[in-house]
Amino acid sequence: MPIRKLYFLISVLFVVAFAACKKKIVPDFTYEPAQPRAGQTITFTNTTTEGEFWNWTFGDATTSTSKNPSKVYRAPGVYSVSLRVDSNDNYMRTKEIIVYDTIPVISSSVDTVKYYEPFTLSVLVYNPYYRKVTYDWTFSENAVSDQIDEEHKSDKASINLFFNKTNTTETILLTVTVGDSVYNISHELYVHDVPAPSVVMVDGDGNLWRQRLYVNGLEEASEWMDTHFHNVVSTAVYNDVLYVFDAGSHITPAEWTDEMQGDGRIVAVNLTAGAQENVITTTQHPRYSFYRGMVRGNYIYWTDYDDFVYKAPVSARNKEFTWNAAAQDSYEYYLLQASHLGYFNKGLSAGQPSGGIAIYADTYFWAKYGSGKGVYRFTNDDILNEPATDDTPAPTVGHILADYSVETFALDEINRKIYFVDNSTANAGLWVANIDGRNPRKITSDCTGGIYIDNHSDKFFFTDSEGVKSCRLMATDNNVMIEEPQYFSSVQATSIVVDPKFR
Repeated sequence: MPIRKLYFLISVLFVVAFAACKKKIVPDFTYEPAQPRAGQTITFTNTTTEGEFWNWTFGDATTSTSKNPSKVYRAPGVYSVSLRVDSNDNYMRTKEIIVYDTIPVISSSVDTVKYYEPFTLSVLVYNPYYRKVTYDWTFSENAVSDQIDEEHKSDKASINLFFNKTNTTETILLTVTVGDSVYNISHELYVHDVPAPSVVMVDGDGNLWRQRLYVNGLEEASEWMDTHFHNVVSTAVYNDVLYVFDAGSHITPAEWTDEMQGDGRIVAVNLTAGAQENVITTTQHPRYSFYRGMVRGNYIYWTDYDDFVYKAPVSARNKEFTWNAAAQDSYEYYLLQASHLGYFNKGLSAGQPSGGIAIYADTYFWAKYGSGKGVYRFTNDDILNEPATDDTPAPTVGHILADYSVETFALDEINRKIYFVDNSTANAGLWVANIDGRNPRKITSDCTGGIYIDNHSDKFFFTDSEGVKSCRLMATDNNVMIEEPQYFSSVQATSIVVDPKFR
C-alpha cells in the first residue's frame, strides 16, 4: 500500500476513534433560590459535565459567558433562561424562571390587549412556605370568559378572557390571600380596536349601519356615515364601494298615478373614505326605479318594478335615467324586457313583480312573484331582439321553483344553493334549494326579506321580526339544517351585505 494512502487511513481511524471516545454533551443548570424575588441575587449552577465555553441569555436582554453566573432581575415576571455550550445550538438547555415580588403581581400573556382577542391574566405570588392561596378577581361587564361568573368575579389563579368593548381602559381588581396575609392589588389595561370585516345594513328608515364580524362574539351595531335613503332592499360591495339601490319614496303600486314622478337612485359609497356619489338618478315614474340590484364583474345590474332588467358600468357616476319605452332597444342601459324572452306567455308575462337578478356560470336568474312565480333562467343568447311569439322556444336552462312566489333570493355559488323568500300565504318564509331548484326546504316562516350569503364566514344572514340572524350555510344535497339560526343584530334591516375588508 502506498505510504500516502496509509497515512490517510491512519488519520481517518484516529478521528473516528477520537469522536467515539468523546462524551456527549448534555447541557443543564440549576438555580437558587427556587422562588426568587425581584432585586434578589440568583445563583446559576452549571451542571453540564462536558464543554469549554458557556453562553447564557437571561430573557431580559442580558448575557454572560461565566460558567456559574449570578443574576439580579429588577422586575417580577416570567423569564426564559438559556445555556448554550461550546457555541453549538445542538447543546442548549432552556428553562422558564418565575421572578416574584413580595406583593403579588398581575401579569398578562400579551403586551397589547385587543378587542375580541383572547388572552390570559395570571398572578405571581411569592409563597416560599407553600401556604394556602386564594384569589378573588373582579372585572367590568365588558370581560367575557366562562371562568367569570354573572357577578363579574372569578376565583381562578389564571383566567382566559377577552373584552367586548373597544377603546376603553379596564381596571381589574384582585384580592390575594396567602395564609394570613391579604393583598389588594389592581391592574389597568387599555383595550385597542381591531379592524374586522363588517355586516353593512340599511334599516327601514334608510339609515346605514355597520356591525363588525369577530370570531369570539358580536359587536354592537352602530349607525355608520351620514347617509339617508328611502326604500332599499338591495346592496352590493365591489372594490371597496358599497352600491345602494334606492327605489325612492313611492314604492306602493296602489298609490301610483300615471303622472307620478320617482326619486330613486343608485348610490356609490366609498367604504374607505366615507364619500358618496350618485351613480344614476331618476325622476321617471316609480315603476322604472331601482328595486333590486347586484354587481358582477365590472357591471351593475338592476330590475325595475316588473318588466325590465338594466346594466351599467360600475364606473358610471352622476347619470340621469330617462326612459323611453318606445325606443327601449337603443337605451344606454337596457338589457332586456320580459317580452323578449322565450318564457313570455309560458309562465312569464308583463306586470309581474321582480324578485331580483343574479348571475351564476354565465346564466341569469330572474326571480318573479305574483302571477308569474319562480326563477326564470337564461343566457345572453336567449335575449331576443324582438318580442317572443308562441313559437319561440323557452330557454333550455329552464324555469325553476315554479311553485314559489320568489320575492327575493341569493345564490351560494360554492355550495350550489339558492336561498329565497316566498311571500305567498301558502309558503311564506325563508327557503333553501339546490341551485337547480331541487329539494326546497323551509328554514323559517319569520323572514322579512333581507338575505346575504357570506362564504368567507360560511354563514348566511337574513332579516326577521327581531332583527338579523345568521346560520351556517347548507352543504348537503338534502338541505337539512344542522344548526338553528342565531341572533346577530337588533337592527330592523331591509338589506344586508358583508364588507370583507378589515376596516
